[in-house]
Amino acid sequence: MKIDRIELFHVAIPLDKPFHPAWIPGYPQTANRFTLARLTTDDGVQGLAAGVAFEREREGLGSLLGPYLIGLDPTDIETGRQRIREASYLGWRNYWLEAAFWDILGKVRGAPVWKLLGGTQAGRVDVYASTGEVHSPERRAEEVVRLREQGFGTVKLRVHSFDPAEDIAQIATVRKAVGNDLEIGVDANQGWRVALVDDAPLWDLERATEFAAACADHDIAWLEEPLDMYAWDDLAELRRRSKTRIAGAELNGGWHEFRTMLEKGCFDIYQPDATMGGGISDARRVMEACRMGGLCFAPHTWTNG
Repeated sequence: MKIDRIELFHVAIPLDKPFHPAWIPGYPQTANRFTLARLTTDDGVQGLAAGVAFEREREGLGSLLGPYLIGLDPTDIETGRQRIREASYLGWRNYWLEAAFWDILGKVRGAPVWKLLGGTQAGRVDVYASTGEVHSPERRAEEVVRLREQGFGTVKLRVHSFDPAEDIAQIATVRKAVGNDLEIGVDANQGWRVALVDDAPLWDLERATEFAAACADHDIAWLEEPLDMYAWDDLAELRRRSKTRIAGAELNGGWHEFRTMLEKGCFDIYQPDATMGGGISDARRVMEACRMGGLCFAPHTWTNG
């Protein structure tokens, strides 16, 4: 079995109204965009994978990937991963493509990917409501109350103010509104700060430490991405100082980065994204390492993770 065709589709699904992501201040998102890849084998088996996109920036991806992937055995995932990595030397990181190999392998073996990864039975997982925009504390508190009424037991807030007091007011107001019967997490979106459109706050260790202390005062379950994703020593120090669990690593790429973070003790909760951080295979390695180390694992997703 060999890959003999690669097709790319640029997909844009319009949103009902503009969405203003907390992590890109000033950017009104009007559609959910992604690149859809379809690999087809000489036996007609197809595998799909999707990578988040802003526009049609991957228009040249097919000609870049063709020489690397055409002719490969799609069930040889390790070789496929290596070719995707080699292609990244010439252009984009495209870990998301690995999912298409797993898709083909699952179809060939007649098994869902969770079984290929070692799962023994299908089950259900708890989900939380992830608020993606920054709203005023009062408006956010009203929204969270409604989310609780819908049955959510956990909500993640966003903080992204230049004034530390405003960020603390966000968690204090929401906690007061819902009492103690709702679990709350907070995402600072500092792991990969974006200031392309409008300026964005930039936290250092001291600001993160102060906010972590406020999180502990308000019974926050975890603080996510409080520092740059490569500030490994500062993240480890913050974890030592904080009574609130520290989470992150959603965009870190490849096992070599995750291994360093694990060795340094950067996080209590590791959150690799299978489409951005090394593919499904590396996410599984992180999961196993967390299991062995008594740490928590919560894979990241937003659009196509």
